[in-house]
Amino acid sequence: MTDRQTLSEIRLFAGVRLVGLLTLASRVLGLVRDVGMAAVFGNGAVLDAFTVAFRIPNLARRLFGEGALSTALIPVFLRESEQGGPDRAWAVASSVVTVVGVLLAGGVVLAEAGLWAAVTLIPCGPEARLLIGLAAVMLPYVLLICAAAQLGAVLQALGHFTWPALLPIILNVGWIAAIVLVTPYFVTPEAKVYALATAIVGTSAIIVTHRIAGPVFVVHRAIKA
Repeated sequence: MTDRQTLSEIRLFAGVRLVGLLTLASRVLGLVRDVGMAAVFGNGAVLDAFTVAFRIPNLARRLFGEGALSTALIPVFLRESEQGGPDRAWAVASSVVTVVGVLLAGGVVLAEAGLWAAVTLIPCGPEARLLIGLAAVMLPYVLLICAAAQLGAVLQALGHFTWPALLPIILNVGWIAAIVLVTPYFVTPEAKVYALATAIVGTSAIIVTHRIAGPVFVVHRAIKA
């Protein structure tokens, strides 16, 4: 076994250990988040509406962001990097991110239009209006969080594992911060939950903007082509 192989194995084990610790931290923060949600909203219609509205973007995140698509992007990126060079790999990654982004953006626009039509044309009670309104606020989260996951897959292909593992931690921290710092400024539970949903979408937008502006992506023109 060469020194290079030994060093590579050490780095691999260190990366696995770091990702494991960050995943554990994310689970703990998720528990704190759920406790905070229960403390602010209780077990009622408002929390139920938020939970259902959040399932839509969360399902899309699992399918398009952290599912088979991101998993398939990593070996493709590595293969293109070996066969065609870094520029070719970045061009492929850029194409995938762009196509997925355009498709998701179109889906979000159509879904927003459908929700608007539903609440306008169909008589709805207050609980249904709350659910539809929260779903409309949360829909852009689909595009943002899937973009963050795709960029994270590129980073994993490059051997940068820390930021992708930090993503759920940052989201949970932003969520908890919104519960503690934002919701107290609103009186009604409905206003609180709308403010929380907006803060979650804003946090994901900050994450994507920060990642695209990061040094790994700035130095590669192909990701912006």
